[in-house]
Amino acid sequence: MQVTLTQNDVSRAVSVATFHTLRCVLLGAMPKNNQGVKRRLDDTLAGYLSEVATAKLLYLPWPQEHTLSWDGRDKGDLVMPDGQSIEVRGSPNPNARYLLGQKDDQPDRIYVMVTAKPEQFRFKVHGWIRGEDMMDESFWDDRKGGRPCYWVPFSELHDMVTL
Repeated sequence: MQVTLTQNDVSRAVSVATFHTLRCVLLGAMPKNNQGVKRRLDDTLAGYLSEVATAKLLYLPWPQEHTLSWDGRDKGDLVMPDGQSIEVRGSPNPNARYLLGQKDDQPDRIYVMVTAKPEQFRFKVHGWIRGEDMMDESFWDDRKGGRPCYWVPFSELHDMVTL
């Protein structure tokens, strides 16, 4: 499903991404790979834009309260009215073909995959999968060498209308 963000949507995501990145710098919580502040901001913004696109599609508010939390508690990127936590995985590569998952992902959450053409404010929400299904060992692979993860093909994702 295609989602086009407005300039207001993008402005909110930029504001929250800047706040989040500044918080990480102040708390000394930069990633171990030393990617630097600009890369961290770029990655954070891409993630938040994907969250906004998903929230817009599901008619959920964004940002939700937990997004701006200073205490580090993670309830998921989005929370449905019934309390179900949703994690949004985004890629700036519109040709991506896999949702990537980690061993420490939560099996009780829903994972949504979004690809983007961010310069056009266009996002494609490919579908969703339950964490427990994403963590099927048949998806586990080390395609990049040294960074194993779950590689879930988009064909395994459920249509967003079923969420």
